[in-house]
Amino acid sequence: MTHPLLIATISGFLFVGSPVHALGFQEADVLKHFGGTYSTSCGNAAVPRAIAGETLRIEYGNKRMTGENLMATATYFGPQPPPNHLTVLIGEVRGGDQLIFVVNRDKEGLYIELTGDPKVEAALTAVLGKAQFKGKYRDCDASSRDWMNKPAPGVAQAASPSDIVQNWDYVGDKNFKKIYHKALGPKARVPWIARLDGPSSGGKEVSVAGTTYWQVAVCKPHDCGDNNLILIYGRNTKTVYGLINEHGNQTLFGRPSTTMKAELERLWKAEWGQGN
Repeated sequence: MTHPLLIATISGFLFVGSPVHALGFQEADVLKHFGGTYSTSCGNAAVPRAIAGETLRIEYGNKRMTGENLMATATYFGPQPPPNHLTVLIGEVRGGDQLIFVVNRDKEGLYIELTGDPKVEAALTAVLGKAQFKGKYRDCDASSRDWMNKPAPGVAQAASPSDIVQNWDYVGDKNFKKIYHKALGPKARVPWIARLDGPSSGGKEVSVAGTTYWQVAVCKPHDCGDNNLILIYGRNTKTVYGLINEHGNQTLFGRPSTTMKAELERLWKAEWGQGN
């Protein structure tokens, strides 16, 4: 019997025919390097395929699972990722469960490992079999990847002394946390918001009205599409501003000016690909 999370026809169960949100800058850039088809046996139509594009798809015969609202993160495993790890692609199936492609690279090239929320893992294991679900899905488009000997964006790499200076550890920055929690007010009681411990696109510098800030985008674990936030932190001015989205209800924090409100909305839309 077909598991309910896998569909048998294009007109079936998971997000088929629904609009795809515009990809954020990070996702579009990562897909230039890692997008494509992966399989446990490239060229063999009898085995499952994992396809990374504007959606994530698992295809096996006439069945498929689709994850939308694509997010890419190189910090999924924290500061010490597993050996061979490059990045993670996350897509949402109906109901908010996550389908996850863990992208790795060894001496044979790129490969994907499948994982996800418990319901997703149960569905894939039931239909694909444990061996296929746990297998390495090898890159079927390796010949077209001319960047393979160069660093790619969105890739987890071992930190060097210069990286530690350039990449802000917002989770471990006690000064930031004190300012951040004060700015949050009542929202500091929401665990994923207070701890910023969900999937993140990491930190990057942005300029707003001539002032340099560090930007961080984080979402709630296992519920990225409906619960996410963007924040910017002035390390010199000791100020933090942000926008929290919870199931479409948006909250601004840090007492932003009218100009800052507009900038936060723009940054949030660019990062999360929503509201366009």
